[in-house]
Amino acid sequence: MPEVLTSNWVRIVSFPPSIQYFWPSGGVDTEMLAKACLDAPFPVESHQHRFFAFASVEQINEQFAHLGRFFVRAEIPMAEFMEKGSSDAHIFAKESKRLLASILRRAWNGFCAAKGLRRLDDYSERFTRPDFSRWSRSRNLSRT
Repeated sequence: MPEVLTSNWVRIVSFPPSIQYFWPSGGVDTEMLAKACLDAPFPVESHQHRFFAFASVEQINEQFAHLGRFFVRAEIPMAEFMEKGSSDAHIFAKESKRLLASILRRAWNGFCAAKGLRRLDDYSERFTRPDFSRWSRSRNLSRT
């Protein structure tokens, strides 16, 4: 029976056993690659002009055909990726955890969008500090 992972909000029933680090077969426009990663229909996270994904090589090459062909440079077990990062991808554990969180967030947002659910504004964006710059510094705010 697979291990059950639980997040703060959603119970994760299963997880891919590994994550793939993709490299282009030849030269690639890094700006176009970064944009293609953001526009992909599945979670893809760019890293050092390359990218991580759970998708298969076939799915990647179909989605990114306009950029060229890609191959799996490294397939990293999830436990190792979260604990140590990856020397093949030149990524440390702290950064790999952030990258994984970003991939999961994008997957969740895509799932919700497919169900017709809208994203709420981030709590921190809705409640900001008041703008005190319009207050006069000479105003005496103490009670007399």
